[in-house]
Amino acid sequence: MDEIINMPQVEEGDLVVKFSKPFVFENKTYTEVDLRGLEDLNGEDLCRADRAVRAQGNTAPMTEMTPDMACFLSSASAHLPVEFFKVSYFPHSLQLSICCISAVSFIGAQYVSLSSV
Repeated sequence: MDEIINMPQVEEGDLVVKFSKPFVFENKTYTEVDLRGLEDLNGEDLCRADRAVRAQGNTAPMTEMTPDMACFLSSASAHLPVEFFKVSYFPHSLQLSICCISAVSFIGAQYVSLSSV
C-alpha cells in the first residue's frame, strides 16, 4: 500500500508555508514558516547565498534553482538559521524549496517584464 505524504500547504499568492505536522528546531515548535521576506531581499543577498552554496561544493550551473540556494534564501527571508531548512522533514524541505524557487522566479519575472516596458 502506498504511503500518503501530506505536503505543507502554500496558499496561492502567499509565502507562508503551513506544515502538515509540527516541526521542532532548537526546542521551539514550528507549524509554519513565513517566506514573505523573499520580496525584500536584494542582489547582495542573492550573491551572498550563491557564494555560500558554491563554498559547500555545489557546482550547479544555475545555483539559484538548487535546494541549497532555497535553504539560504529561505534562511535570509525568514530570519532563521539555514540549518532549520536543511534538517526539516523532507516534505517540508521540498515544499519550502519549491515555494522559494517559484517565488524567486516569479519576482524576477516581474522585474524583467517591468524593465522591458
